[in-house]
Amino acid sequence: MLTTGAEDIEVKRVTINDVAALAGVSRRTVTRALNDMDGISDETKRRVLEAGAQLGYRPSRFARSLVAREKTRTLGLMVSSFRNPYYTEIAGDLLDCAASGNWQVIMASSESADETTALRTYSRR
Repeated sequence: MLTTGAEDIEVKRVTINDVAALAGVSRRTVTRALNDMDGISDETKRRVLEAGAQLGYRPSRFARSLVAREKTRTLGLMVSSFRNPYYTEIAGDLLDCAASGNWQVIMASSESADETTALRTYSRR
């Protein structure tokens, strides 16, 4: 919700599904067009790009990293509670291994929510 002072305006982020619907293609085709991948015609790519521009579509950074040609070298660890010594030990070992391979680690706990909700929350960041 965006507050303008006088009124609240709900701002809906344009999704890949919106672009696919306007262009009359699948989500996968939109992904291929936006990432300049093989497997679609030039005409289809043009339609997808025009639909994206018309809607003001901006890919999420998280989604872009999933199809990036360069690897992010990032690992994620989510546990139910870091208060459990078992998970703390695993986290320590993971950090040691990751550091030796020049990987970054993102750690999270789902103490205040169920795992599915917590994963959705962190995947949007």
